[in-house]
Order: sequence, then structure tokens, then C-alpha cells
Amino acid sequence: MGIIENVFKQATGQNVTSLTILENGFSNDTYRINNEYTLRLKKTSDAPFYSPVEEKKIIDAVSPFRLTPKLFYFDTATGNKLERYLEQEEYFPKGNMASSHELSLMASALKRLHSITGNFKSFYTRDRYQTYKAASKEDLDPEFEEKIADLLGTFYHTEPQVLCHNDLWSDNILYYKGMVVLIDFEFAGLNNPLFDLASVIGENEITNQDLIVEFLKDYYGRAYNEIQLHKVLLTVAMEHFLWYYWAKQRYLQTRHPAFLIIAESKKEGIALMKALYADHPEYWTVA
Repeated sequence: MGIIENVFKQATGQNVTSLTILENGFSNDTYRINNEYTLRLKKTSDAPFYSPVEEKKIIDAVSPFRLTPKLFYFDTATGNKLERYLEQEEYFPKGNMASSHELSLMASALKRLHSITGNFKSFYTRDRYQTYKAASKEDLDPEFEEKIADLLGTFYHTEPQVLCHNDLWSDNILYYKGMVVLIDFEFAGLNNPLFDLASVIGENEITNQDLIVEFLKDYYGRAYNEIQLHKVLLTVAMEHFLWYYWAKQRYLQTRHPAFLIIAESKKEGIALMKALYADHPEYWTVA
């Protein structure tokens, strides 16, 4: 009996009667079992920041809010987990294809996520950034990067932190029965909520300013103002640098070519943000 059959038997007491590979990735292997369950087997972790104990704690806290599939089993030693398989209606659309309704559902889901309280660990944004950059042996566009970092430093780390997902690219956002369901809480932790808002925009390549403003108005409601837009855009730029360095250092660790593709997409994102600031210098105003 292999590891899949062993884990499934331990979690459910059932035998595997059907098995479909959903993802054979560089961090996780994911399978659909008996058409009802999703099994994630961890392959590598984002050391030293990933903690399976912390991920389990966060999933338990999020579950009552109907923001994640039902969890049946979680091994806090390995990060392997078994949850309900959802036949999703669709993933979050990339580019500028998101509808007003989809953005509204996403904003509502984030408001619920950000309202959850508990004794959670930090995402350690600054420490991650420095660790990834040092390990990547890269220094991409230092003048633009320094300007972003200096301005973020005036507000980002002193504003209130909330529980954030921190990895809201399209494959981690499902639309199921009229709701947004989030998966893969490996990066979740306390962070400035700007990070999740920027993640939705930057990770999913939303560049249409009208769509971005509409999304932020759905999230902030009457409290929305242009300074919040400026702060979110600045965070988008920071995240492109962060994930560029993450991808480059992961490539050095694994030599997996997918990380080079991610790094290149983040490099393109940085170039787009630099052009945006050249066209709209007013976006540098954050106070």
C-alpha cells in the first residue's frame, strides 16, 4: 500500500477506489480521491517560514466562516491534508476579465477573512523579503525598489494587522455555489490587509484602473478614498519584488523551470508598475 492509500485509509477508514491527479507541482502533489476528497501531499516547504501547525490552526479558525473546503484530516508533522473536493464553477479570472460580481464576491470574502481573530503568527513580510532577496543573489532595479520600500516604510508596518491569506493567485480562489472559497493557506498569517488586496490585483494581473477602484470600493465601502488606492498600488509593486526574489531563490534551490517563469512574470509586473508611476506621479502620495 502506497502513501496515498495509507494517508486516505488513516483519515477516513475507506479504501481508494478512484484516483485522479489534480496537480503534480513543485511544492505539493494534489489528488482527487473517490470523487469526493482532495488529498494534498507536501513536497517542499517555504522554510523557515512555513509551519504545518500554524496552517492547521488557521484553517480551523477560517472553517466556520465557510471560506475554505471542509477539512477531514491534517498531519501537523508533514502538512499533508485531506479536504472536501469541490467541483468548482470557475477559478478567479486572470487579466482584466473579472466581472463586477466576481470582484464583489472576492471583496466580501476578504472582509470576512480579515475579521477573524486569534493568536496567529505574522507573515513576517519584511523578514521574508530580506531572506528571499539574499538567497536569490539578485538586486533588481534597486532605485525603483528603494523608493517603493522607503515609502511603504512610512505606513505599512505600523498599521493594524489582520489574518491574511497572502497568496491569492487565481488557482487559490474558487467560485462554488455562488461563493468564494479559498484554498492553500500555507502562506497565511497576520499582515497588513493591503497585502491581500494587492495580491488579488497583482497576482491576477488586473491592470484596469476602473476595475481596481471598483474592487477597493466594494472592500472599503464608504471609507474608500484615493489614498487607499495609492497604498494598494504601492503594495502591488512591493509584492512583485517579493515574489520575484522568492521565485529566483526557489529556482536556485530546485532548478525547477517553473520558478523562472514566475520570476519573469514578476519582472514584467515590476516594469508595468514603473511605467504606471511614470504616467501617474500622483500615485506616490500616500498621506
